[in-house]
Amino acid sequence: MLKVCNKPFVTKFLYRALPEDTFEGIAQKFGVSIQRLKLDNPVDQVYDGCVLYINTTNTHIYVVKPLDTLDSIAKKLNTTKQNLKDKNQITKLYIGQKLEY
Repeated sequence: MLKVCNKPFVTKFLYRALPEDTFEGIAQKFGVSIQRLKLDNPVDQVYDGCVLYINTTNTHIYVVKPLDTLDSIAKKLNTTKQNLKDKNQITKLYIGQKLEY
């Protein structure tokens, strides 16, 4: 946990959904993308009492396209092949796969 001005700075936590909550509303409330929220929570829809994992760290998602390789993706994203492997715990790529970078 990071500390700023002697107060904890929380970047990951659980949130219990309210009856009026939606993916869009929760994403906006916590400043995360809808894609990030859905990637972290394997549910089709938000419902009252649903517990969601919220990750507010500054991460981005890349969706693998046909002919992509780890090398070509790393070059596009200005990172390394090893960083992509480590962050996503992958050995193989498939079309549509979501990678954090």
